[in-house]
Amino acid sequence: MSTTDELLEEMLEDAEEYATPVTDDDLQFWIDEHLRVISIPKNGVVAGVEGDKNVNKIKFGMNRYYHGFDMSTFSGRILYSNAKGNKNYYNITDMQTNGNTITFSWLVDADAVQYMGKTAFVVYLFKTQGSELRQKFYSTLATLNVLEGMEVDSAVPVEKQTDIIERMKEEISAYAEEVKKSLPADYTAMTEQVSSLKEELKNYTTPEKSIEEKHLSDDLLSEIKQAGYIVGQDGNKYKITIDENGKIVPNRIYEIDTNGLLCDIQIINGAVVDTTGNVNTSGFAVTDDYFVGDSPMYGSTPECTNIINGQSLGSRTIVLLGDFDEATHVIFGNNDTMYGLRFGKNSTDYSGGFSTFSKILLPVQEFMKYGNTKYNIPLPLAYTRANISKDPLLMTDLHNVFFVMSVDVENSKYSVVFNEMMPGEFDYNYADYPALTNLRLFNGKTDDIPKIKRLIVYDRALTKDEIIELREKIMLLYYTQWYNSSTFVQGMTGFGSPSAYQVKSSERLPEFINTPIESGEHTITVNGENRTFTNVDPGEPAVEDNMSYVEALYWLNPIESLNVGDMYNIEAMVYPYDITKNSYNVEYVSSDPSVIECYYGVLIAKSSGSATITAKASNTTITCTLDITVSETETVNENYFYPSESYIYNGSHLVGGTSVATLKAIIGAIDEAAASGYNGVVFPKTTYHIKPFKSGVQCYIPTDFTVDFNNSYIYVDDNDYCHTTDSRPDHSVNPYIMFSFSGFKVTDDEGNQIEDKYYMSCKNSVVKNMHYYGERRLMSDLGYTEGDYGEQVNAFVFSTGAYKCKIENIDFHDTVGFNISTRMNGFDQWSGTGLDGAVRGCVRYSDFTSGKLDATGLTVNESDEWYHTDFLKLGYNYSDNPSTYTDMKYYKVGKMDTATTYGLTTRWYEIYWFDTDKNLIEYRPHQMTLETYLLPKNAVYFKVNARFPDGAPTSSNEGRVDTPHVIRVWPSVDPDRCYISNCKFYNPHASAISMTGGTNFVLSDIFAENGHSPLGVWSIDYEDGWQPMRHNINYRIICTGILVMPGGHNTATLHSVINTARSGSETEAVKYINCAINILQPSPKTNDMIANVTYGSDISSIKYQLDSARLREINCTKNTAMNVI
Repeated sequence: MSTTDELLEEMLEDAEEYATPVTDDDLQFWIDEHLRVISIPKNGVVAGVEGDKNVNKIKFGMNRYYHGFDMSTFSGRILYSNAKGNKNYYNITDMQTNGNTITFSWLVDADAVQYMGKTAFVVYLFKTQGSELRQKFYSTLATLNVLEGMEVDSAVPVEKQTDIIERMKEEISAYAEEVKKSLPADYTAMTEQVSSLKEELKNYTTPEKSIEEKHLSDDLLSEIKQAGYIVGQDGNKYKITIDENGKIVPNRIYEIDTNGLLCDIQIINGAVVDTTGNVNTSGFAVTDDYFVGDSPMYGSTPECTNIINGQSLGSRTIVLLGDFDEATHVIFGNNDTMYGLRFGKNSTDYSGGFSTFSKILLPVQEFMKYGNTKYNIPLPLAYTRANISKDPLLMTDLHNVFFVMSVDVENSKYSVVFNEMMPGEFDYNYADYPALTNLRLFNGKTDDIPKIKRLIVYDRALTKDEIIELREKIMLLYYTQWYNSSTFVQGMTGFGSPSAYQVKSSERLPEFINTPIESGEHTITVNGENRTFTNVDPGEPAVEDNMSYVEALYWLNPIESLNVGDMYNIEAMVYPYDITKNSYNVEYVSSDPSVIECYYGVLIAKSSGSATITAKASNTTITCTLDITVSETETVNENYFYPSESYIYNGSHLVGGTSVATLKAIIGAIDEAAASGYNGVVFPKTTYHIKPFKSGVQCYIPTDFTVDFNNSYIYVDDNDYCHTTDSRPDHSVNPYIMFSFSGFKVTDDEGNQIEDKYYMSCKNSVVKNMHYYGERRLMSDLGYTEGDYGEQVNAFVFSTGAYKCKIENIDFHDTVGFNISTRMNGFDQWSGTGLDGAVRGCVRYSDFTSGKLDATGLTVNESDEWYHTDFLKLGYNYSDNPSTYTDMKYYKVGKMDTATTYGLTTRWYEIYWFDTDKNLIEYRPHQMTLETYLLPKNAVYFKVNARFPDGAPTSSNEGRVDTPHVIRVWPSVDPDRCYISNCKFYNPHASAISMTGGTNFVLSDIFAENGHSPLGVWSIDYEDGWQPMRHNINYRIICTGILVMPGGHNTATLHSVINTARSGSETEAVKYINCAINILQPSPKTNDMIANVTYGSDISSIKYQLDSARLREINCTKNTAMNVI
C-alpha cells in the first residue's frame, strides 16, 4: 500500500501527466557549457520570499564534459549578491553524475533573500592540486527574483501552502487508520469500507487519481478553496478545484513571460480581457469560445481598437491562436496605411500575395503561396516540405492555428512560426518597412469570419527558445497534449488493442498507448474520453487439410539463448514438403510464458530462466522441441571518446568548417576513437552540416562500437551524388551511403580506388540519438523535383556481415533514396572461377544423376524422385573471420536469378562434406534451402541429394546470374539479428526502410510516412532480398503509407497500425498478428496467417499463387469506423 507522501506525490505527478501535461523537467536551470549561459527557467523560479531561510532549493544541470575535461571532478560554489549588493557564496555539496550529465543544487540561505528585488549569481567550478588552483570555470551572470513577503488576495503564503499539504497528509492518514481499525484480527474478512478504500487507492494509479473531499475536514477544505492554488514539492503552482464527484483535482498553472508584454488578450469567465490592462477590449465580442475584433476591413483611420496603441517603431512579437476552420484576419500598419494578413482553410486566395509581408518582411521571394491549396499562408521556402494540407499529424487537426511573427529591428532578423514549424531566423531590410504602430482585429463583415482564442504582443523580439516555450504553454493551456485514434479495436491477450495510439500535437510524435493486456473487456480513459475494447485469447486456425504426408517436423532457425527483451521469429517446417502440392500449419507453445512468451512462433524473452518451445504439426501428433535459456543482457563498460566542438582531424574541423570537412571530422573521430581503444564516441550536441565527398560508403562503423550523436541536428547539404541522370532515372550518379555496418571496402577515405578490396566486419555496434535532415528539404529552393533524386542513396546500410547492430532513437526528415537499406550476399557474388578452377559451389542440371546417396555418400539407392551429384569442388576456403570474397564460414543453398529463390519446390536437401582427400567429414540430412548453416572446417568437396518429383532437372531449372546453376552453395553473411528501433521517418523519398536482405531483424517502435519517389512510393519495403529475407519482425509500427512485401519468408508483423499492407508473389508464410490495417492485400503463396487483425475494408485482391496456398484467419474482424492512420 502506498504511503500518504507517495499518494500526494503521485497526485501532483498525474496532474502534470494527465490534467495539464508537463512542459519542464526536474531541473530548474541548465548551464550551456559553451556559451556559459544559464537558461531562463521555464516555471518562473524565484530565489524565495523576504525572510526565507534554507527552504528553497534550486537545481542545476550541465553537460559533464567541456572541451574534453570531466567537470564532475571539479568542486563548485554559487557566488551571489543580494538586492542590497551584499556578497557571499554557497559551497556545492551534492554534485552528482548521471551518464553525461552533472546535477547539483543551491540551498538558498537567508542573506540571499534578505531584501526584495534581484539576487544575482554565477556558478563557479574549480579544480585544485594541493594548494594550487589549476582550473576555473564561470557561468555568465544570472538573476533571480526575491518576492515581497506579504499575503495577497487569492494566494496563500508559502508557509500556509506547506501547512495545507501537511494537513492533507495528516487527515488522509487518519482516515486510513480508521479504516484499518475496522479490519478483523485475522485479516480474512474485508468490510465494505475497506473495499471502498482499496478502490480509492486503486484510482491513484489511473489518470483520474486524486484525493476525495470526504477524506478532508471542513476547515481544511475551506482553506483550500480560499487559497486558490498551492505550490507542490516540484515548485510548480497548481490550481485546486473540487469536481462534481467530490474529488480534489490539481491543475498545473502556466504563466507566460511578462518581460516586454504589451497585451495578453483572452477570454476569462466569458469576457474578453487583456490581463495587462493596456488594451480596452470592450469592443470585442465572444462567440463560440472565441473573440472577434471591431475593425472594418478598409479605412485608414477606423473607429476601432488599436491593440498596439501607437507605440513607437521597434522590435515586435505578435502571437495569436486563431480559428483555422474559418479565417483569421489581422490588420497591421500605421495611421496612414493598413495591411491585411489572412489565413484559414476557407480564406480567400489572393494571387498577389500579402502586402503586409511584402512591406514588413523583405525580400518577398523568401515567401511562397500554396497555389493549389486553400492555405493562403506566406511561409519561408524552407518550410514548404510540411505538406500542410495532407499531413494527418499537424496541429491543424485541432481546428486552430498558432502563428508568430517576431521582428528583431536591432539585428535585422525576423522569424515566422506556423503551428509545428519552428522558427528559423531570416535576414531582411527596411526599404519599405512601415511604422508598425497599429494592430487591429477584423470584425468579419465579409465572408471571412475571424475568431481568436488568444492574442499576445511583446515590444521585443522573442528568441527561438522563448517562442517554442510560449507555444508549448499555449498549447497545453487550451488543449490536451495528445489526440488519439477514435476507436480502439479488438486486442489480443498479451498485447492489448493495436489501434491504441496517440499523437503529441506539439511535436508530431506518434506513439502507442499501453492498454491493459489481460483477457476480456476493458475501458480506459484517454484525454477525458472513454475507450472500450476487448482482448481475445490467441487461438489456432481451423485446418482441414490432409496432413498425412508429414513424417517429421524440423526447426529451420533454432536458437539456444536469448537476452531479456529479445524478440525472435522461430519456425518449424514439415518434412517432406512440396510447395506446389502441400499445405500445412504449425502450432507453437512455450512451457513457461513468464520466461518466454510465444505468439504463433514469435518469441519474446521476458525474464531470466529457461523454457521449452514445442512445435506441433496441426492434425497430427508430430512435434519437435527446443530448449532456450534467457539471460540478462551483459553490461558493457563504457569507454567513450568525447571530442569537443573544436576537434580537428587531419585539418578538417568538426564545427565551423565546410560541410565536407565536418563529415571528414566525424569519420576521423570515429576512426581515431576505435584505433585508440575506445568503444564509442559521443559527439557534442550541436548542429552539423555535412556533405558526401565520394561515391559509395562514407563511414564504416567499427565493430563493438557506439556512435552517439547526442541528439544533434545533422543536415545533409546538396551534393553531386544524390541526383539522377537522363540515362539512369532510377539511379543516382555514383550514389553514396553515409553510414555502413560492415561491407567490402573498395576505396580509401578520400574516395580513391584501392588495389585489393577487403571486408569490414561489424558486430554489436550502435548509432543513435540524432535528427537527420536530407537534401530534399532544399528541393524547392534549388528548383528540383522528386524525379531529380535517385533511389540508391542511403543514410544507413546494414551490409553483409552486420550482426546485432542497431539504429535507435533517430528521426529522419526529407531524405533521399531508400534511406535505410539492408543487404544480402546475393548482391556481392564475385565472377569468374573459384579456387583451383571451381565454379564456386554451383550445381548444374547435368550434375544430377538419378538415385539417392545413403548416409556414407558413396552408395546410390534407386529412387523415382531423388537425384544426386558426384564430388563437386566448393571453391571457397573456410575462415573464422571472412575478409575476402573467397572466404566462407557459413553457407546457404539456393538459386540466384532475377530473384533469389529456393531452386527446389521440395525445399529440403541433403548435403555431404568431404576434405581435400575426399574423406567424408559430415553428412547433413534435412537441410532447408536458403537457411544458414556452419561450414565444416577443411571442407573442400561436397555432394548433394535433392528431390525432383516431376523428373530430372533441365536447363530451364537454372538461374543465370553469372554461372548457370539449379542450386548453388554460397557464403551466408547476410546481416543478422539487427535492430531498427524508436525511429521516425518524415517525408521520405523512395521509402523509409528498404529491406533488401537480412534475417532475424526486428523493426520496433517505428513511425513511417509514405515515400514520394515517382518510381514508386511506400513506407517500408521488403523487396530485392526476395526469399533469403527470413524470419524478420515488424513490431509496434505506425505506418501512414504502404507496408509492401514483394519478397520474404516468415515475416511477422505484430501489434501495429498500418494504412495499407500488401504482399507479392515471392512472399511466403506472412504473419499479421494483432494489427489494425485499413487496407489488407494479401497474396498467399504458401500459408499466410492473419491472427486478430481488424481491417477497415474487405480484404481485397487476394491472389493465391498456388492451389496449395492458404490464408489462415483467426479472430479477425472488419471495422470500417476504426479510423486508423
